Amino acid sequence: MSEQWRAWKIVGDKVDKPKVNLSGEWTNRLGSTMNLKTNGSKVTGTYRTAVGAPQESKEFPVIGVVNGDLLSFIVDWKEEWN
Repeated sequence: MSEQWRAWKIVGDKVDKPKVNLSGEWTNRLGSTMNLKTNGSKVTGTYRTAVGAPQESKEFPVIGVVNGDLLSFIVDWKEEWN
């Protein structure tokens, strides 16, 4: 793999991962908002959609993980679809 494609700098056994603060309010281009809190590698928060079936006033729980600058999360829609 060429050096230009490496996302992280590796020196010996140490990986220098980028440090990114993902906590706060995020808004997408459709106006949906997500409020995230990070604690170490754990992510929690709420998601509020601006489109689709759920009312805009409803918030749904978010859980996920963060590793460097990589975020993975899910939104729990169960109350909406039961």
